[in-house]
Amino acid sequence: MLLNGVTIATITWARTDEEQQTLRASMQVLSRIGCPIFVADGGSGSDFRAYLRSLPNVNPVPSERAGVIGQTRASLRAALSTGCSFVVYTESDKQHFFEVSLRAFIERAPDDERLGVFIAARNTASFATFPETQQKTEGAMNDLFGREVEQAGDFCYGPLIINAGLVLYLEEVDPELGWGWRFYLMALAHRAGYRLELLEADLPCPLRQRQNFASERTRRMLQLSQNLRGTVLGLQTQHTIFSGVR
Repeated sequence: MLLNGVTIATITWARTDEEQQTLRASMQVLSRIGCPIFVADGGSGSDFRAYLRSLPNVNPVPSERAGVIGQTRASLRAALSTGCSFVVYTESDKQHFFEVSLRAFIERAPDDERLGVFIAARNTASFATFPETQQKTEGAMNDLFGREVEQAGDFCYGPLIINAGLVLYLEEVDPELGWGWRFYLMALAHRAGYRLELLEADLPCPLRQRQNFASERTRRMLQLSQNLRGTVLGLQTQHTIFSGVR
């Protein structure tokens, strides 16, 4: 897939000085990729929003509402407005991924209309660097989802290249689905007959994110519940527009 054939959608929310420092550094790296980037912010301060506007290739867009779904829909909708066939979605704090893997991730994605979602995946060694609770919840999710789509791998890391035809179906989901939107679209793609493909890479956990605090454990369990809900919704939903994809 060519770099000039995709757009990038992401979301930001700098709630603390530390988060602002992290997101400034990672967004600066992301802006250098050269693709148009559409970012929906969730309520950061004016200084950070001004910084986003100053970056090359970065196009801030208003969120339709607070929360993951509202921001994600806004950024993906803006990315689709360019008329591209595929949209790259990524969380905005993945500086290491942007530096060492993003370009290869895009270039190695098949430029094929039957591709539903191309998934950035951690290899076994890098997955083992993440906090224990995150390994347990995401390991369980990977196992359960992999059984349904008959494909082993890591589906939880985050970055995706999504067929534009699938992005539209995010408009119908309940905002309470939260981070489960990713598994909703992946499950929907599988049910519809689109291909899911993964690209493994060495993507270790940043040192500052390796703590296993109580708040972190709770957050990971919430994400697990959202991911399970998204999977069930995607596997049970039927859309006539998908007939004949196989």
